[in-house]
Amino acid sequence: MRTDAGAAGGTGTEAGAEAGAKEPRARTAPRGARPRAMVLDAVCAIDAAHERDDAVLAHGDWQRERPAAWRELRTVEHSPVLWGAFATISTV
Repeated sequence: MRTDAGAAGGTGTEAGAEAGAKEPRARTAPRGARPRAMVLDAVCAIDAAHERDDAVLAHGDWQRERPAAWRELRTVEHSPVLWGAFATISTV
């Protein structure tokens, strides 16, 4: 979102500060979320699936286990946006 100062070529922070406007807050993970750990957990689970004889089946099993935690807890750590983003294919 641009302010009048931003449209005139300024950064918008000077005019916003003078008018008493608040700076937009950066989007961050919710309090208590562990973004790095969430991704690390997913990567480790997928890596373990790739070590199995049938990586596609193992990955699918892992993904099918995720919705129970999501339905129960509804926390970002269990979000389908994370675990649903990965795919494993077989070329054999």
